[in-house]
Amino acid sequence: MEHTEFAARIENLREGLVKTMFVPEHSTDQIIDHLVIRENQILTEQVSYGPRPILCLVGPQGVGKSRLAKYIGTHLGRDVQTAELGRLTSPDELFGSADRPGIIKQAVSQLHNTSGALVLQNVDALEEDWRPSPTTFLQKLSQLQTLEKFDDGSSNNPIDLSQVLFIATGRWLSESTHGRTLEYLDVVEINGHLDDDKIKIARDTLLPSILQEYCFSPEAVRLDEDTIGTLIRSYTEEPGTVTLEQLLRLIVQRSITKELPIRPEVPILVTVEEVAKIIGRPRSRSGSRRRRRDVPGLTFGSVVTPTGGLLDDIEAVQMPGTGKIRVFENWGGQIPSSTRLKSDHRTVWGSYEQPYEVLESYIRSHLSDLGISTRSLEEFDVHISVPSNPQPQDVGSLAIAATIATASVLLDRAVDTEVLAIGGMTGHGRILRTYGTGAKILAAHRGGIRRILLPRENEHELRNIPEVLHDAITFIPVDDVGQAIAVALR
Repeated sequence: MEHTEFAARIENLREGLVKTMFVPEHSTDQIIDHLVIRENQILTEQVSYGPRPILCLVGPQGVGKSRLAKYIGTHLGRDVQTAELGRLTSPDELFGSADRPGIIKQAVSQLHNTSGALVLQNVDALEEDWRPSPTTFLQKLSQLQTLEKFDDGSSNNPIDLSQVLFIATGRWLSESTHGRTLEYLDVVEINGHLDDDKIKIARDTLLPSILQEYCFSPEAVRLDEDTIGTLIRSYTEEPGTVTLEQLLRLIVQRSITKELPIRPEVPILVTVEEVAKIIGRPRSRSGSRRRRRDVPGLTFGSVVTPTGGLLDDIEAVQMPGTGKIRVFENWGGQIPSSTRLKSDHRTVWGSYEQPYEVLESYIRSHLSDLGISTRSLEEFDVHISVPSNPQPQDVGSLAIAATIATASVLLDRAVDTEVLAIGGMTGHGRILRTYGTGAKILAAHRGGIRRILLPRENEHELRNIPEVLHDAITFIPVDDVGQAIAVALR
């Protein structure tokens, strides 16, 4: 591909990423930067044996990572094939053996030429204890010396992969993922979509695709923007579009069945009322934008889970007792477990202090500062339920919110219902940086949060947040838990 042709494709790709794929501007810039450098390494006459990190799109299920990877390859004029790494059961399937080629050679053999694009799906699913390790696999794909004569041990005929564009996808990757794996990946986070973008995706991509699959014209079933918006806000909570696509399939199937015999010239119009009849009552708490009681001890917490950012309730309850403060996981957002949280191996992000032990340390050492009477702790117990199933690197990020809930119930003052606090903390009340800021902000926006208290160490990440979120949410950087409590309590 000539430089001028590549430049034209890059400009078209940039526009498509923003307007068609709804990729945030900062993520689009990262993708384009990677592709420009990668293409220059290929086209230049100067041989460069420097590292060639693999573009890696990470984020929760359903945000369109694989679709985006294929879109990039196609719009660069490359043939695209996929290698599903999540289904591999042994190192031989990955690296190859004398009996059979590995997954890379198998996938490359399906390309029409050696300058195609290969999507490595679910790179994070590779088993860390395999020998050779997944790190060795990625290292081989990111160095020109091994790409020019790639051999997986299945034959004595190496192949040239130096012209192949590799794009990996995966869920959340931590700094310790597979040891040195991240050294060979150029990671771009895809946190999810705004509601307005989901409306366009449903209208322009999902619905026509479903109708085409069912052998109907793209106009056979229509939902206006208000109906799609209601569907998104009242029946889904995820950052991606998996549930939305499932619901659209159900609506299309039921609407077509109801209108038998089909008249192709008359589109079926589905209204909000008909959606409720087909799907039933809204099952998402976000549909009501989480109407909440002004009850002391009740606030929000946000964590990153395998399915994306999660906004859920944190509840602190006071009862007669002997001064114990106990924290329970909120299983499925419903009933607290009957077992006390064990935090022996759980660390606050960026700290070795235990996430919920520091909560009690802070409260007991700051009674006078907070205006809490000693009697409140000596004669009463406090039980706190927090959201469960965060990513390992995010366990501790609920510490500030849990501390606010505890102070709220001890002071008998409600927490502002439009406030969310994120971040870890130390026993002295210093606020520590948090993980997955973008995913948590997106979840907060879906839940109707208007103000977010975030660690000052994460303030620089706000430049990557879409402008529409800056318009909807006020971000308040904080350094100290006492400051966060003062802002959050009514």
